[in-house]
Amino acid sequence: MKENERAVAMNEGAQVVDRYNLMLRIRIANALSLFDDARQNFQILIGNYGKELTKEERNFFAVFYKSLLDKFRKEYNMYMDLQREIPRREILKHRILRDNMYRARYEVVTICKEVIVSCDLFYN
Repeated sequence: MKENERAVAMNEGAQVVDRYNLMLRIRIANALSLFDDARQNFQILIGNYGKELTKEERNFFAVFYKSLLDKFRKEYNMYMDLQREIPRREILKHRILRDNMYRARYEVVTICKEVIVSCDLFYN
């Protein structure tokens, strides 16, 4: 890995660039449901070791993002079910549910774009 890439990663607030420590942080963050921290550490890992990722790291990447997408899909479906159950006259509740549905949908789109960019780093 190039020395300037490590310096860039360290300047972005990443104190750890060792792949073992990054994977450990990712696993711990995932276990504690700190998905934003895990995503950030994955981005650092991919930025530093993109093409050099091991099979285990790639598999964990796939499993992590699949479970993250499933989480937001379930959340979105839950909001859809709640929206069907709430009477139409309760406009405020419908607005709150709609806002939460938009947020969940936005997260799914953002995650998918993030995965596409990460996959581009794998293969380019």
